[in-house]
Amino acid sequence: MSFQSFGGTKVLEWFLEHPTQKVHFRELCRHLKLNPLTVKSYCEEFLKNHWLQEERKANLRIFFLNNNHFAVKAMKKAYFLERLRKLRIKEAVDDTAISFALYGSHASGEYDEKSDVDFLVVGRKETVDSNALKKIEERLDKPVQLTTI
Repeated sequence: MSFQSFGGTKVLEWFLEHPTQKVHFRELCRHLKLNPLTVKSYCEEFLKNHWLQEERKANLRIFFLNNNHFAVKAMKKAYFLERLRKLRIKEAVDDTAISFALYGSHASGEYDEKSDVDFLVVGRKETVDSNALKKIEERLDKPVQLTTI
């Protein structure tokens, strides 16, 4: 059983993937293909923790991520690092590189849907497999910037 099979993880992951998007409750249920009671209970819990915020328009509940909350920033960092691990980022850099680091908005947990991904390599540019990095860029659907020093 994978961690993503839990309803709460699916709800949280959707908001971490769409950190600035506001979503109506029913629309979120459709996106996630989860029972409305499941989505409601997790959204309520995340509201209590201040990870989510809500707006009300008439009878509609609209949820969005509380990007200013310290725990949300930490979750965004951890979530993105886990995505990079699953995409085998380590294989994109050979062992002769002195250091390889993520920096910028993804490293600080302040990214949004339009943010690029910034990597720093201390070593020669040839230590990075550009084809592997290109594949990661395509899978992330975000531009990747590589700085070498």
